[in-house]
Amino acid sequence: MPDNSRIGQIVHVSRGYTVAEIVDQEGGRVLGFSVFGHRSDTAMIYPDKDQAIVELNALADAGRRS
Repeated sequence: MPDNSRIGQIVHVSRGYTVAEIVDQEGGRVLGFSVFGHRSDTAMIYPDKDQAIVELNALADAGRRS
């Protein structure tokens, strides 16, 4: 995550994971979205909510197979 960012609003919760906005502290603009939960890489920022949800589903599905 960039040094000047913070976690913004939670925009999606499902399957044990959370998608939240990553917000620029200075200007308050949304930089992207990150997935939080087991095995997620919280430093990864997705450009839109839909892509973050795709990653959330992939993590959840991988957890079911292990």
